[in-house]
Amino acid sequence: MASCWSAAHFTAAIGIITGEKLSKRMVGGVGGPDPVEVKRGETLLAACAQVLDAHLADKPWIALKQLTLADLAIAAPLMHTTAAQLPILGYAHVQAWFGRVRALEAWSDRD
Repeated sequence: MASCWSAAHFTAAIGIITGEKLSKRMVGGVGGPDPVEVKRGETLLAACAQVLDAHLADKPWIALKQLTLADLAIAAPLMHTTAAQLPILGYAHVQAWFGRVRALEAWSDRD
């Protein structure tokens, strides 16, 4: 269920932002990011981030009390947080959870 929510809502919202801010540039897009589309993505992401933040308020991981595939599936699109300037800093529970995900050895970019 969490993975479906992520694919349909969370990842889709992030995809709008990263598409405009990152992908366009990589494929030679003309004119830079469309501010209307970026704003639309940010609005959708804010709604999703509020849901995710509330869900994580009383638990360390998405499901149960341990890491599951749902955590990795939902965290995956956040790998572009810095590059795309994703507006998620105001969500304390999301930040704490994503910090735990980033601390995983499997998440690191070590050789």
